[in-house]
Amino acid sequence: MSSADGLDQQMRLAAFRRLVGLNHGGAPIAWTELEYGFEFEGERFRLVHQQGIWKPRLMPHLLSVRTGLGRDAEGYEDYESGIEAVLNGADHVRYAFRRGNVNHAHNRYLYDAMANDVPLVYFLAAGEGRYLWAAPAYVAEVDKISETCEIVFGSPDRGPAYELPGLADRVHGMRLFRERIERHLPRAQPPLRLERPLRMVAEDPPQ
Repeated sequence: MSSADGLDQQMRLAAFRRLVGLNHGGAPIAWTELEYGFEFEGERFRLVHQQGIWKPRLMPHLLSVRTGLGRDAEGYEDYESGIEAVLNGADHVRYAFRRGNVNHAHNRYLYDAMANDVPLVYFLAAGEGRYLWAAPAYVAEVDKISETCEIVFGSPDRGPAYELPGLADRVHGMRLFRERIERHLPRAQPPLRLERPLRMVAEDPPQ
């Protein structure tokens, strides 16, 4: 392991531990707390960024992605589609690239995260300035045509291992995130139901 990758893993673990400390029983976390971030070797690093795709300057790899609400989400469909996918039992969600240039630096962070099986944090807006999170999450597929990537969740019980999660871990990670959404996300209507379900976790039983 290179020194850069070793530093990345240490900072990533510090970030994940901070999130666990902020968990508040799975309730949404305030933006101000996420922006205040985590401490590593006497320096402080935010957990999120306004741009949505976030890599702290000292980390070689992507740390987090987030969805937005209202004006913050204009032109992007990954907020509602992400909720719909989780509530309908899919084993992944789609996350939108930064628009305008598929090779923008922020989008290259997504390619890198997929190539290196980087465990990151997925933040879902749960009201103005409040976010639910799931980790470890992984970029499993990048589609330049639709300008989206596939995000799969692993089991937090495994820790942020640098490998794509197996089916059992994805099932567990999605179930935990669905429970958070159902408990804490205000919804004016019953959960959406897909006419053609996304790839379902039940198709391939755990080994």
